[in-house]
Amino acid sequence: MSKIVVKPNKLQDISMLLNQNIDGIIFPIENLSVESSFFIDIDEVINLKTSKEKIVLINKIMHNNDLEELSIVLNKVKTSDISKIMFYDLSVYTLCKKLNIDKELVIYQEHLNRSINSNNFYNSLGINYSYISSDITYEEIKQIKGKTNMKLFYLVYGRIPLFCSRRYLLSNYFKYINKNYNKGNYYIKNKDNKLYISEEDNATIVYSDIVNLINEDTSLIDYKVLDFNNIDNYNILDDFINNRKYREGLYLGFYNTKTTFKVK
Repeated sequence: MSKIVVKPNKLQDISMLLNQNIDGIIFPIENLSVESSFFIDIDEVINLKTSKEKIVLINKIMHNNDLEELSIVLNKVKTSDISKIMFYDLSVYTLCKKLNIDKELVIYQEHLNRSINSNNFYNSLGINYSYISSDITYEEIKQIKGKTNMKLFYLVYGRIPLFCSRRYLLSNYFKYINKNYNKGNYYIKNKDNKLYISEEDNATIVYSDIVNLINEDTSLIDYKVLDFNNIDNYNILDDFINNRKYREGLYLGFYNTKTTFKVK
């Protein structure tokens, strides 16, 4: 049976989520995460009393000057009730092995993690959980599920990160046009949809429109992820929990499209 895990929009939303019928919460860790509307200190996560699964997100590309803090955080995770470490950079995997950290690892490489071969490779390293790319179709997910031993995480609600820059693109743009930059909701419009753009403390991120798979068959997904990053309204959560159909005209990303090309 699929589990529901939620990534909150704000720090203060966590207390509300503790009272919801969900299976786990994803916590983006301060200084070690990107693509989040808030970040939390690792000690706060450890001290949080809950029966729900605690999953820490460490999805920043690591540089040498990050490794000391990463080691400190991982050593704290080692002796805690945190169940899973969701990571992007393989330095996290290397340090976990070096520090003998016995926690479940979730490979989270967004657009890169979308094939049977990549998932089997990570599984051969002892990684048993995979947050697979939202760039692939239902049929491709079914193939990965059938030909790997991975437990799969997949985004069923939220925005897909499309572009990331370490530059402060929004504030620099407003400076260029001689206007004051105020944090808020900004969009890039094209003919089909509008892309959300967010300037965080350490990056500028461009996101897709909100993906909503509530009407789709997602039963083969082990962990359904609802990512409320920069989304204030949690009403949809109750519909997912109770498996209620929503409405027509939802944005599905690539989920129900056909694969147009395959490498033999």
